[in-house]
Amino acid sequence: MPIGTPLWDDFVKKLKEVKTTVEDMGFMPKYVPNESDYESMSAVEREMTERMFRDYYCCYAKMSTEIVHNNMIVVVDKVNEEVRNLYYNNFVNLDLILNKIGDDFLKYTINMSELCNIKKIKATYLDLLVKYGITHPSNAERYEEFLCRIGLEYIYCVNLLTDSFDSRVFNEAQKKEIKRRILYSADLLMDEFGKMPTVIDLENDFKEKVESLRNEIGSYHLPKDFAEHFTAPFRGIGTGNIDYYKQLEDSLTDRAKKRSVLEYAKIAHLIYNSDKMSRLKPNSFTNWYKYFCQIVGCEHNPDYKPAKLKDTKGLEKEFYYLTK
Repeated sequence: MPIGTPLWDDFVKKLKEVKTTVEDMGFMPKYVPNESDYESMSAVEREMTERMFRDYYCCYAKMSTEIVHNNMIVVVDKVNEEVRNLYYNNFVNLDLILNKIGDDFLKYTINMSELCNIKKIKATYLDLLVKYGITHPSNAERYEEFLCRIGLEYIYCVNLLTDSFDSRVFNEAQKKEIKRRILYSADLLMDEFGKMPTVIDLENDFKEKVESLRNEIGSYHLPKDFAEHFTAPFRGIGTGNIDYYKQLEDSLTDRAKKRSVLEYAKIAHLIYNSDKMSRLKPNSFTNWYKYFCQIVGCEHNPDYKPAKLKDTKGLEKEFYYLTK
């Protein structure tokens, strides 16, 4: 759906092209042979299989470079200029436009991890190609390095754009979630770099950049508006009260905790059912869960209803202060 101006619409179109590349085309060719298929392949079929794999990634690299790197980086300065002009001209639908572009950018960059999950690609395809003699091990190493290069370009591009966008485009929760996903993707690549000396030589400052990003994410705090949804005693206000809100914030912003979408939903449910919320508590869990995900920066699944979230085993110990 158009969001109001040609430049925004063109930018979102390019983001959707990235999504199409990763999801609709698939990060792997649509047909992936199984082991019995490899065993029965003729010499001609083996040659065709390797060519399919090689051609697919040549095409993929070209599209990634054109869409993700060149187009998106070139347009971001123009986007920022339009944001400034919209503010100066008191554009009536400004908030709608800014929220939409922030949401779209977050939505389409979550696919980034697929570009960087080299272990998945090796297990699904490359290892079998080598095992059955279809691809020489040295060629497989070049493919892996090739994939690392694509992943690096994507990480650098998205990180640059996140920092370059006018500050009014992203709220803190959106920016935090994008940065977390960038770090997750970078960590996936870091696991492979020990086997990729050429990549390390080309990107010898990558580890420093990753650590800088890790420190940046560690400095995030949840917005003050979120804190106001909790009672004063829970926030440590008043004589003898412990600041349990700080513990909650630390748990929700801890980058070391790899939580699933379901786990975040269960935490939201624990909070909603506690007696620690203030008069700002939404009148339904549905409204609270949606708000919780926006603030914390986690993925929202509208199918998660209270009935599916009752089993909180494993969370009570960490969030004991919500049930005491």
